[in-house]
Amino acid sequence: MRVREDRRRVGVVVAGVGMLLLAGVGCGADDGGSRAGGNGERDGGRPVVGAPGLPPEPVRPDGPDPGPPLRQEQLVIAMLTVAELPAGARGIGPISTVRTTAKQAECQALIDLMHPAQGAVAPKAAHSAAFDLPGREGVLIGELYTYDGRGAESVLAAGRRALAACPRPTSSDAEYTDTERYREVPYARIGDDSLAVHITDGRRTRGSVLVRVGSTLVRVTHSDTKEPDIRLPAEELVVRQVERVRAAAGS
Repeated sequence: MRVREDRRRVGVVVAGVGMLLLAGVGCGADDGGSRAGGNGERDGGRPVVGAPGLPPEPVRPDGPDPGPPLRQEQLVIAMLTVAELPAGARGIGPISTVRTTAKQAECQALIDLMHPAQGAVAPKAAHSAAFDLPGREGVLIGELYTYDGRGAESVLAAGRRALAACPRPTSSDAEYTDTERYREVPYARIGDDSLAVHITDGRRTRGSVLVRVGSTLVRVTHSDTKEPDIRLPAEELVVRQVERVRAAAGS
């Protein structure tokens, strides 16, 4: 999910787990992002270092059993609805997904955390929704990914380690190369484990909260904001999303 593409991609049905757009990618160097095949901004087509899907370090099985993965229909039921959002919000459909590769190999686990469907630990099912918020509030994006075993723990733990080691990764998809700045920020402790991140490419911003709820990874993102301050999703919305996942798990 790229900042400038959030509005363009919403309304395109998610291509299912494993149905990613497997396009060739190159690497670039500019902070603002460069378009493939453009006016010489790409760096000569050198290969990207660090293939996606490197397996994260295993999580030690010393915590509570996360439980079985949810079914696809449970994820659909669990997603936030327009009625639970601020007045004036409107649904604008699911988001699409494209394969994204980090230039620096040590950053790939962070990129995979931001694009969970492409990781080596693949989710069993996934569902997403995007909502246009009123006024200049931007876009709210909800994503749910459910895993076998301790997959959700493993993906979140690997992404957190990569964030500490690689706060400014360069990544490429089939069309763009971006260098973005990632920063972990304080947030309420929600679910079994959680991580809040500010992301910016110098023009637009995202505030993203990731929460593990048993076998499911929840991601709620406030995106496409143009204000100088990066805004995280409201805590009550993230809590509501987590509660919906827990309720769906018992259905």
